[in-house]
Amino acid sequence: MEFHKLKFTQPKSDDVNAPFDYPWLETKIPRLIFKDCSIQIVLEELYFQDYGAGKVKPPKPTAALTAQIEVTGKLNEFHEGAYNHFIQNAPSYEKRLLDYFFTKTEQNIATAIAAEDTPKLRAFIKKHGLDTPEGVKKQTAWSGITLYDHGWDVVGLITMDFDCGWDEEHGLSILMHRDKIIAEGGLAEFTNRGDGLIDAAKYNQSYTTGYDIVLP
Repeated sequence: MEFHKLKFTQPKSDDVNAPFDYPWLETKIPRLIFKDCSIQIVLEELYFQDYGAGKVKPPKPTAALTAQIEVTGKLNEFHEGAYNHFIQNAPSYEKRLLDYFFTKTEQNIATAIAAEDTPKLRAFIKKHGLDTPEGVKKQTAWSGITLYDHGWDVVGLITMDFDCGWDEEHGLSILMHRDKIIAEGGLAEFTNRGDGLIDAAKYNQSYTTGYDIVLP
């Protein structure tokens, strides 16, 4: 769907005494990527001794699209540039993110084994292929994409948002420019940063690895 044909709405405050408009716009788009991903496995530090596999829940046919307008107050060419690049190159976004998540799950499995190395855990990992790229798809669920009203080269920054089986509490928000990863945070960590978004990402880069764009 072309950007100018998207029907955005602005959420309203429920506070009747002090109503306000939230600084973002919302709509839905078809689920172009991560169509075969859903959280079946929860394997995180709190549950290394209590893990299991749930039923497969097919993902919804649509995903959330949010446009942050905190800096400019309106949709602009950065939103459109980021949206167009994503729509035209969706498979490359999925591949880069799945590769990134595979590294994360490898680290998580190593931590689980170090904490509680049992035949049961080893059999669980092997049964569900958690140590393979395909196993990542059993531990992630894409919830949507957020477009920001500033960026570089008339292509706005974005975040790709996920629930994940190795951090159910916080989820994942991956800040990107085009299909390149800048930083990782918890869900909504990069929203409502205004023009301080890059500073927040730079701080996150100080204690994470695996990103593609190094901020000066």
